[in-house]
Amino acid sequence: MDRNTVIGFLLITLLIIAYTLYNIPSAEELERQQRIADSIAAAQATEKKLLEQQKQATTAPAAQQRKPAASFLFSGDTMQPPRLVTLENELLRMQLSSQGAYPVSVEIKNYKTYDQRPLLLFTAPNSQLSFTLPAGNQNVQTGDLLYDIQAGPQTATATDSAWVRFRAYGPSGSYIEHRYSLASGSSQVQYRMTLSGLDSLIRTPSPYLQLNWMVRFNHTEKDLLTERNNSTIYLRTREGDVDGISERSTGEKQMPGKFQWVSAKTHFFNVTLITDAPSDEATISSNFAETDTFVKDLRAELILPLDPAPEVHYDFSFYAGPNNYQALKRTGLGLERIIPLGAGLFGAISLPLNKFFIIPLFNWLDNYHLHYGVIILIMTLILRILLFPLTYRSFVSAAKMKVLKPEIDELREKYKDDQTRFGQEQMNLFRRAGVNPFGGCIPLLLQLPILAAMYTFFPLSVELRQQKLWWADDLSTYDSILDLGFSIPFYGSHVSLFTIIMTITSVAFAVYNNQLAGVQGPMKWMAYLMPIMLLGFFNSLPAGLTYYYSLSNIFAFGQQFVIKTWFIDEEAIHRKIQENKKRPLKKSRWQERLEHLQKQQQQRMKQKQKQRSRK
Repeated sequence: MDRNTVIGFLLITLLIIAYTLYNIPSAEELERQQRIADSIAAAQATEKKLLEQQKQATTAPAAQQRKPAASFLFSGDTMQPPRLVTLENELLRMQLSSQGAYPVSVEIKNYKTYDQRPLLLFTAPNSQLSFTLPAGNQNVQTGDLLYDIQAGPQTATATDSAWVRFRAYGPSGSYIEHRYSLASGSSQVQYRMTLSGLDSLIRTPSPYLQLNWMVRFNHTEKDLLTERNNSTIYLRTREGDVDGISERSTGEKQMPGKFQWVSAKTHFFNVTLITDAPSDEATISSNFAETDTFVKDLRAELILPLDPAPEVHYDFSFYAGPNNYQALKRTGLGLERIIPLGAGLFGAISLPLNKFFIIPLFNWLDNYHLHYGVIILIMTLILRILLFPLTYRSFVSAAKMKVLKPEIDELREKYKDDQTRFGQEQMNLFRRAGVNPFGGCIPLLLQLPILAAMYTFFPLSVELRQQKLWWADDLSTYDSILDLGFSIPFYGSHVSLFTIIMTITSVAFAVYNNQLAGVQGPMKWMAYLMPIMLLGFFNSLPAGLTYYYSLSNIFAFGQQFVIKTWFIDEEAIHRKIQENKKRPLKKSRWQERLEHLQKQQQQRMKQKQKQRSRK
C-alpha cells in the first residue's frame, strides 16, 4: 500500500470520524444517560403501576374514578365512572377512555421491549388528544369531557371491524361524538369527530378549532440515549414536503400550510395522526421527558377551520406500527420519510443508495427467510464483488508505485535540499512511466458512498431489532461481553466484541498492505493507529454494523490476496513502465496550455526588465 493509498484510507477514516463526531450527544444528554442506572428500577415500578391501574380501571369504585366534566355545557352519563374500551386486531391493541374519548395506550403486538415485556408505546396518563371548541361563552376542551359509550366488537375479525363510539351531550340535543374503528390486519385506526347541533353555540368571531395532541413515549429499547437521539416529531404538508425537529435536538417549530399527517416517532416505532381535515397552521415541539422513564414529550397543535353548520365531521386516522421502510411506503402517504436514511453529513449519497439499492437488496434476501447474520454476510459478499474493479485498480496502482519506489527514493536523495524540484521531477517520472499518483486513493474514495449508506442503514433497521447472532442478543444495538461498571472517556462502560474484531481485522489488513507495498515511516504507523482510534467511536454502535465492517475487512483481505497471487505480475508491470518511459512524452492539452501561459509570462517579465533598463 503506497502513500496515496494510505492517504485514501485516512481520508475515509477522517470522514467517518467527522460523521461520528457530528452525532456525538451533548453534555446534557450524557448527564441524563449517567442517571439511567439509578432510575431504571423506579421506571419499571412506575410502568408496572400504570399497567395495574389500567387493569383495575373497569372494576374500581365509582367514587375513586369519577372526574368532573370540564364544561357545564356538555356531559355524558355522570352516573357512570370513566371506563376503558379496547380495540385490537392481529397487529395492535389500543385502549381508549370515556374520560376524554382519546387513546390512552397503544401496544404493538409481535414486538417486545428490550426486557421482553409487552411493547406499550405509551400508557395513561402520557397521551392526550383534545379539541378546543369555542362554544357559548367559554372554550370547551373535548379531552376533559366525560362521554357515554356505545361499543361494538372489541376484536376485529375478517367480517367485522372493532369499533366504539363516545358521545357527550349538550343543550337542545346537540352533541360531540368520537368514533373509532379498526379493521382486521390494519395498522390504522379510523377516527371521526362529529359536532352536531352546535351551530347556535359556536362563537362566530372565532371560527377555528384547535387540535392538541401529546405523546410521551415509554422507554422500550436497551440504550435510552440512542432511543432519544432517534425520536422526534415530523409533519407532512399536502404538497408533499416533510419537515420536523432534528432528532438530536429539542425545540418548537411553527409552520403554515395544509397538512396531511403529523408523526411522533421513536427509534423503531411511530404513532401518526393522519387527517383529511383542512388545516391552516401547525406548531410542533419536541422535548426531553422529565424523568428517564420516558423518551421524549412530543406535541402538535393544528388549527382547523370551524364551519358553523348544523353537523360537521372531521376525519382522521391513527397509524401505529414499526418504522419498517417498505410497510410505511405501502401506505402511499410518504410515511417512510420519517426514517432518516439520508440524514447527516453524507445524506446526499447515502439516501439514494439506501432507497434504490441497499433496502431492496436487504428485502430480497429477507424473502428467503434467512437468518439476519447470513443476510448481512451475503450482502457484504455482493458488495465486495461489485467493488472488486475499484479494489483491483487500487491494488494495481499500489503495485506500480512499489515498482517506482527505488527511483523515487533516488530522486528524493538527489533533491533532498530542494523539495520543489523533487516534486517536479517526481511528477515527470509519473508522466513518463504512465502512472497516476492518485490511482490508489481515488478508487477507495469512490467506495465511500457504500460505507456511508451502511453507516445509516443498520442503526435504523427495525428488522434487526432483537435478532440474535452468537453472543449478540440484539443486532440493532451494541453487543456487550463485559459491563465495566464505570465509564471510560471516549469508549464507554461496556466492551463490544464485534467492535474489537472489526479493529483487529482493520489492523491486520493494514499490516498486510504495508508489507506488500513496503510502506515505511509515519504513514505505516498511521494506518495502524486509525483503527484503534475508531475503537471508541464504534463501541456503542449497533452490532449489525460492526459485524458488517468486520466481514468487509475479511473479504477485502481475501480479495487482496487473490489479486496479489493471481492477477498482479510485478515484473510485467516493471517492463511496461520501462517501455512507457522510452516513448516520447505526449503532452496533454492542459500541459500545452500551461506551458504557453508560462512562456507568455516569461516574455512579459523580459519586456518589463528591458523597459526598466532603458529608464
